[in-house]
Amino acid sequence: PRQNLSFESFELLGSRDFDPLRLYLGGEYLFHREPEDLDPAGVHGGIEYRGVEPYFGPTRLVGGLDLKSWQQHDWEVSASLTLGLEFDSPAMNGRRVRLLFEAYDGSAPYGQFYDQEITYFGLGLSFGF
Repeated sequence: PRQNLSFESFELLGSRDFDPLRLYLGGEYLFHREPEDLDPAGVHGGIEYRGVEPYFGPTRLVGGLDLKSWQQHDWEVSASLTLGLEFDSPAMNGRRVRLLFEAYDGSAPYGQFYDQEITYFGLGLSFGF
C-alpha cells in the first residue's frame, strides 16, 4: 500500500573548519508528520574535504561522507559518500565545476518508499556560481 510521507522539521547543525576538513554534527526533529506514528528524532553528521593545493592545473580533490540515523529505522546509519575533482581557475571568476562519484546505502530518505533500504552509485556533475 502507498505510504504518504509528509512532515515539517526543525534541524540544528553545527560545523567546524579544520582546513582542509569541515566536520558537522546535529539533530533533527519532525513535527506535523504523516503518518502520525512516524518516530520524530534523527541525528546527522559528517565530514567534508576540499584540497588546498591544486593537483594539476586548476584541479583539486574534494569529497565527503554524510551520515544520518533515524529513530524510525532503529538508529541504523545511512551513509552517503562523494569523491571527485573540482575545477576552478581565475578565468572562471570564482565559479567551480565538480565531477563527482556518488554512493548511498541506507534507508530511502524521502517519499513513499521511506521504509525501504536502497543502495545506489552514480556520477554527478555540478556547477557552482
